[in-house]
Amino acid sequence: RQSGPLLLRFGTEAQRQAILPGVCAGGNFFCIGMSEPDSGSDAFGGMKTYVRRDGQDYILNGQKTFITNGPYADVLVVYAKLAEDAAGDSAIDPRNRPVLVFVLDSGMPGLTQGKPFK
Repeated sequence: RQSGPLLLRFGTEAQRQAILPGVCAGGNFFCIGMSEPDSGSDAFGGMKTYVRRDGQDYILNGQKTFITNGPYADVLVVYAKLAEDAAGDSAIDPRNRPVLVFVLDSGMPGLTQGKPFK
């Protein structure tokens, strides 16, 4: 439920209509994937998860950890650094690259949700 306000404010109308009713009814779980292994409390500065543009699409690559509801989430809100700037320059310091946010559905090809920590 913690991602509901995030999606309500920043999501598209199609995302709101498709996702929020299930979340509000308690039938769907959200998670926010921001924390990463080895990043400590510097979630954005130490972020290694990156995204590359591929025509009209994006290719997302990386790992997240300590994500509440992560193993069970139906909808995952994932933060990632842009691999290069708008001109395609990847020489820019990764700490200064923009962070993009993606809404992913559980079960998407290429998406793996880890097991819960003990």
